[in-house]
Amino acid sequence: YREVEVISGLKDIEQNVEKTDVLFESLINNLLTRGFQDYGLVGEMRSYIHNIEKSDYPKDMTLMLMVRRHEKDYFLRKQEKYITKLEEAVSLFRYNISKKNVPPLRKAEMLNLVDKYEDIFHKLVDIDAVIGSHTGQGIRSQLANLAKSGTENVENVHSQLVQMESVKSRYLRRNILLVLTCGII
Repeated sequence: YREVEVISGLKDIEQNVEKTDVLFESLINNLLTRGFQDYGLVGEMRSYIHNIEKSDYPKDMTLMLMVRRHEKDYFLRKQEKYITKLEEAVSLFRYNISKKNVPPLRKAEMLNLVDKYEDIFHKLVDIDAVIGSHTGQGIRSQLANLAKSGTENVENVHSQLVQMESVKSRYLRRNILLVLTCGII
């Protein structure tokens, strides 16, 4: 009876490991896509805003710095309110750019950079939701749950094996005593 429980427990552990492998691979892929500093989507987004910063296009630096502040606040705290604040600041920044008296082609180039920046920011927000950054959801939460259930499965199998070994040990001692007793008689 216990052997069946042990085999079932081992199968549960195996399934848990397989699920963990799949989720871990997904986490790695999402983290690589997300990127960091100059790589991935983070690097792409930063290049758009740096191109805006370096441009000689007349722009309101206060608005642009407000956009960056909300970006940084979101990445540090992962709170929804900073997404909204960034969108509002980008909207004001976009409006400010559109009202400048410059050639339409230059204006379109700047607005395109702002649009790309905001688009990449939203992609990063989506990836953060999938990853589960600071939310108790997503892949990280699933991995934590699998680790917890995996630990419980291993502990259960270990406990059953200890009990089985204890029973076998008692039978072995009894049989040795019987043999020794029969040998004395």
